[in-house]
Amino acid sequence: MNEEIAIIREQLERFKSSTWKPIVRDEDGDITASKFSGIPCLAENEHWPRCAICNSKLALFIQLNLSSIPRELVVYMDNTLLQFFFCINHDSDACFGDQPFSKSHFLRLIRLEGEINLSPDKPDDAFPTKTIVGWTKLDDYPQLQEVDIPYPSNIEDYKFLDDLATKPGDKLAGWPYWVQGVEYPRCPKCNKTMRFVFQIDSEDNLPYMFGDVGCGHITQCSEHKEVLAFSWACC
Repeated sequence: MNEEIAIIREQLERFKSSTWKPIVRDEDGDITASKFSGIPCLAENEHWPRCAICNSKLALFIQLNLSSIPRELVVYMDNTLLQFFFCINHDSDACFGDQPFSKSHFLRLIRLEGEINLSPDKPDDAFPTKTIVGWTKLDDYPQLQEVDIPYPSNIEDYKFLDDLATKPGDKLAGWPYWVQGVEYPRCPKCNKTMRFVFQIDSEDNLPYMFGDVGCGHITQCSEHKEVLAFSWACC
């Protein structure tokens, strides 16, 4: 390893963060459980969310019970669920939903209070359910472009940075795996850069591909916690 790579490694270590990979079980858990797909928690008499563009039923991609994630995370919230629904009907290009605040997906925080709907009208083409039963904590590092660290002058030297690479796949917190470039959205209420919450990668826990092996990210405003966004990009 040359001196240039040693300096890059030292700089990356300063940005080390923790990420949590979901441990899943192939079944649908409690209606308030963290899960990929499955039956979500809905309010009494609430209908399954639909796409605002094509009116098809949105697919539940993930429900996170924020009371059961690691307590050290800033998104930890008692008695609160984060839900993300996404349109998988791509007859119209407008339904691809790659941009933040797209009308073809639906994100929200809901409080666990009052009556809940135990028999929502689940779409016939729903994905197989995977309930999140735990989390594996790992070290995570940013991509060089995100923290303005110079790239190695020799592309072959990248192999010396593999153990400090940004984790791909589905994960909670840590650093986003950007496919094209750094693309944090801004809150429409305060214009602040939104923080990374959860990464949904192509064909990891959901049998779905974002474009050509793309990767998507849920973000949240730290000031206005009800403001959530999702965007994805591919090569």
